Amino acid sequence: MGRGRSKDSLVSFNAGELSPFLDARVDLGKYKSGCRQLQNAILEIYGAARRRPGLQFIAEAKFSDRKCRLEDFRFSTTTTFVLEVGHQYMRFASNGAQVEKDAPAAWVTLTNYVVGDFVLQGGQVYYCIVAHAAGVFATDLAAAKWVQQDIYEIPTPWDEEDLFDLQFAQINDVTYIVHPDYAVRKLSRVADDTWTLAEVSFLTPALLDENVTAITLAAGALTGSGVALVASADLFVAAHVGAYFQLSHARAANSVEINITGDGDSATQKATGNWNVRTYGTWSADVLVQRSTDAGATWVTIRKFTGRSDRNVDATGVAEDEALYKIVIANWASATGTPRAIFEVVDAYVDGLVKITAVTNAQNAVVTVVKPLEATTATDVWREGAWSAYRGFPKAVTLHEQRLVFGGTDYQAQTVWGSVIGDYENFAYGTDDTDAFSYTLGARERNAIQWLSSHTALLIGTGGGEWVMSSGDDVNPISPTNVVVKRQTNYGSNAIGALLVNSVTLFVQRQGRRVREMTYTLENDRYDGDELTALAEHITGGGIVQMAYQQQRNSIVWAVTAEGVLIGMTYERAQQVEGWHRHVTDGLFESVATIYGSSEDEVWMVVNRTIDGVTKRYIERFNPVQWTAKEDAFFVDSGLSYDGAPASTFSGLDHLEGKTVSILADGAVFPDQEVVGGAVTLPDSQTASVVHVGLPFTTIIQPMRLDVDPIVGNSQGQIKQIREIFFRLKDSLGLRYGDGTRTYNLSFRSTDDRMDESSGLYTGDKLAEFEGEFDYDTPVIVEQLQPLPLTLLALVIKYQVTGN
Repeated sequence: MGRGRSKDSLVSFNAGELSPFLDARVDLGKYKSGCRQLQNAILEIYGAARRRPGLQFIAEAKFSDRKCRLEDFRFSTTTTFVLEVGHQYMRFASNGAQVEKDAPAAWVTLTNYVVGDFVLQGGQVYYCIVAHAAGVFATDLAAAKWVQQDIYEIPTPWDEEDLFDLQFAQINDVTYIVHPDYAVRKLSRVADDTWTLAEVSFLTPALLDENVTAITLAAGALTGSGVALVASADLFVAAHVGAYFQLSHARAANSVEINITGDGDSATQKATGNWNVRTYGTWSADVLVQRSTDAGATWVTIRKFTGRSDRNVDATGVAEDEALYKIVIANWASATGTPRAIFEVVDAYVDGLVKITAVTNAQNAVVTVVKPLEATTATDVWREGAWSAYRGFPKAVTLHEQRLVFGGTDYQAQTVWGSVIGDYENFAYGTDDTDAFSYTLGARERNAIQWLSSHTALLIGTGGGEWVMSSGDDVNPISPTNVVVKRQTNYGSNAIGALLVNSVTLFVQRQGRRVREMTYTLENDRYDGDELTALAEHITGGGIVQMAYQQQRNSIVWAVTAEGVLIGMTYERAQQVEGWHRHVTDGLFESVATIYGSSEDEVWMVVNRTIDGVTKRYIERFNPVQWTAKEDAFFVDSGLSYDGAPASTFSGLDHLEGKTVSILADGAVFPDQEVVGGAVTLPDSQTASVVHVGLPFTTIIQPMRLDVDPIVGNSQGQIKQIREIFFRLKDSLGLRYGDGTRTYNLSFRSTDDRMDESSGLYTGDKLAEFEGEFDYDTPVIVEQLQPLPLTLLALVIKYQVTGN
């Protein structure tokens, strides 16, 4: 066995963690910049691997024995909230804290606590806001002042098992929320601490096709509640409670007429829909069309036509809502013969609307009249509401071209409904460009719509494939008479809502394991669905549960898997960067959401932790502080910080009772210790002013195999020995390295460092000796276990090939 020459391997990391199936694929362009492990490290677009921030503890979820999910609410870049949606409740967080009700005026005095602590007393949570000597831990701080911490929340209809089937569409201060088993809800922000959640009362609901059977419907009154609705044959079931029915009757009269032979008013005409006004003969006067929306109490002129024996009128209009109309003749001057003006309603039928409140039997129900009926006679011209407990409710929602768009129910799994333009709760159908529309996909298989995404066109994901809906050109919006729908791909989509990431829509494939990008390609004149998990198929183990997008500091797609792992993909298409990284903690990640932050987008999570043998669910976030000094670096999980007068004991850690925690105090690492009585104490009566305490976590960076030499080519199958490792670092301290068998600490101390002070953060190059084993596979593993930062810009691995 001959000894060969030494080699250098320069390693960057922006290909991310690669699949174990690629361990031998040295021919891949991304192999050399990939990792076997990239745990608790974030990829920078430029190629560096940076230790993820620690997780800051925000609050315990309302129910620790039940799951909850987080969702973003972004009114603007400066006004953002995280919604905690749990079992039949919703809470709100902003600026790093939960929204509370107004504090009571009375103070409560307790002892032995400082600012920031909270305690449970008498079944109420209290929060310390003023202390006698903040930061000084004496035995009696009797002057500490407390207020009751009353977290603001609102009730919701959704149970725990429903939460991850919810989809959201926000429009300014309003978010529409859908679930296939619940009526559409509208969440409204009235003020930061005042929110409402209500079932949407549609001005005109989405409707099924007109009845084609012989069954008739008759209501017992034109208006009111508790009205009887009778069907001529079996029709109603119990699940029809809450359903709408539109009953149409022929108009008793559809026009009014007045002679233009003097000033005066015509009779009134009730109108909805299209109308027209025409004049005949020769006349000199003003012809006014007036409308009343309060049963004739007040009238408003909506059209004025002036003639001087030189014109006749033929004009049209639309009555969006039912109102009274009349013609008024004013400023009459002269007439030849008997000229006249006619106001005529075009539609032959008047539509009334009822909502079922109770079902007596298959032919009898009780309703509330939502829109007055024209008659109480039986009619076979009726339409059932498209959404109800009987037919199902939409499971997907988005905002597109100023329409609120819903997709897919149990009964109409492949139907898309678009509201009237600019009128999001009105689904009145018509043929005008602004009218509402419904469209059913023409697919071979009945695969339900899973998500909707607004792009240059409306993108639609179904269980069997992906579609595009548009008007067919780049100028005109979708309209009731101008809809073009084309199938693009047949990958099939999961019910997780799609993400719009810059100019690309990302979606999860049907089985929940693959993430694809739906992007338009000019050469194919269609949207393609390239896979983004192709090189990291293992990363989505168990399937993806939820996704969120962080645009700043890096462009990162975050996802939570069913195995409780948080995964991230640093994603920048222009730079061809698609690198996955994996994040774990002492517990399980269950939900993720992102909101705007002051320096970068904030990433929030629900984490399931076991504390003193009890399951706890905590709301936490990546610490958002852009630190510059070592003492401000926050690299602990479920952690809290202290910044005040020098102290040695730090309380308020009740949420980590019994756990072993790491401590960074004034930039120095102190020995781990167990939380007892909600507190930790620095050893030897030492004090510190800036302290971070929380659960430790380990960052691991392990490059792929050493494999290719520019002279001899592939070096796999040859025995190698690593001799030296060259580290290029930025603002780092405290890492260790090894090969899985032996481990070395990288030295950062110099002769200039004082013995009683920790080393400062290091930026630059470090060369370390490494007497590795002679082996075919010579792994290099870089780890950070201490609550300190690590940014690894590059590794240069110097090794020797000795043959085979």
